[in-house]
Amino acid sequence: MLRKFLYIILTIFMFSPLVNGQQKLGLVLPPETESVTLPFTFLNNLIIIPVTINNQITLKFILDTGASNAILTEKIFGDVMDLDYSRTISIASPGVVEEVSAHVVNNVSLRLPKGILGKYMSMLVLEEDYIELQKNLGEEIFGIIGYDVFNRFIVDINFIKSEVTFHDPATFRAPRGYKKINMAIENNKPYIDAIVRQNGESDTLKLMIDTGASHALLLDVAKSDVLTLPDSTLATILGHGLGGEIHGSIGRYQELSICGFGLRDVLVSIPKEGAYSNAIKRGSRNGTIGGHALMHFNVIIDYKNEAFYVRKNGNFRDPFQYDLSGVRVSYFDNPRRYVVTNVIENSPADKAGMMVGDEVISVNGYTSDNSKLSAIYAMLRSRPKRMIKASVMRDGEKLVFKFRLKRMI
Repeated sequence: MLRKFLYIILTIFMFSPLVNGQQKLGLVLPPETESVTLPFTFLNNLIIIPVTINNQITLKFILDTGASNAILTEKIFGDVMDLDYSRTISIASPGVVEEVSAHVVNNVSLRLPKGILGKYMSMLVLEEDYIELQKNLGEEIFGIIGYDVFNRFIVDINFIKSEVTFHDPATFRAPRGYKKINMAIENNKPYIDAIVRQNGESDTLKLMIDTGASHALLLDVAKSDVLTLPDSTLATILGHGLGGEIHGSIGRYQELSICGFGLRDVLVSIPKEGAYSNAIKRGSRNGTIGGHALMHFNVIIDYKNEAFYVRKNGNFRDPFQYDLSGVRVSYFDNPRRYVVTNVIENSPADKAGMMVGDEVISVNGYTSDNSKLSAIYAMLRSRPKRMIKASVMRDGEKLVFKFRLKRMI
């Protein structure tokens, strides 16, 4: 379930320290190099790459067009590296907490694989980690990087090969086979116009391209004069932002058309009124297109020329699958274990008797010892009518639940 709904929408400021009277250098390719291609891990529709901080620690970061600054989510790493926190600021944050504290660090060096290096850069270190990437993804991911990358390079994302190529804007030539549309960069974030259709009605909306969000489509429906709520919705926890859990509902729209390419029966997330929807309104946008929609294409993002290139890939006809069980499982460390943290009312898992707090021992043979959390989620969204056998510990007693997966929306 979380695969589609991890939200990391960042409304933060840029900090540009001066070095000998000059602006920060920023990330650069190795000398005499026109492009560098890196493999990435695609997890819950998020692009994960390694980033080395001050030549001391290498951590997994999310590559996020919605992030204006590099962010370290776990302060303990900053403390270990003895980073110099120059000042503390408050960040408007989507989630149950409307503002979070972050420490500004200047003169940081950030290094990506294959010689991509940035010196005299700035980074934010969260005082408290409400995003809880490790808990919600089951992987040791402790950072986010965005504008620092997209502003320096033309970024070519191949979702089929799980590769991202960083091009020198001075030498880049768009490859054949891609469609190009205009893209506006506002507050360091990219926006395109896309068409959304529902019940025969359509509207052209201004949507942010958000590689740091795992949903397909998120909308502030109230900002459309034509579109209304989906005919059928499911109330759930949509995911996590800087301020913690984001609540809302999920449904389906008839089509999302990007650059003339129509994605059918697309999942749409609609946040409740509150911090998250307020963040959307502050950004003067209709919503966002996240990784679950973007993965149906190969895309090229060109901030310098405000251009967005798109080409259908082998995922294009893949349907938009949602969780079929109704149970959300989170990862906890020390000791390592998987725990049920949400059960949707009247879902297959709920009717079988699973409850929040159950410690998962196994799901069809997948355990916390032999499987990643992503493998368990893949099982729980695999196909309708599949039989699931889940063993849990509750109050010291082992319980076994059986239920069949069912499409709830």
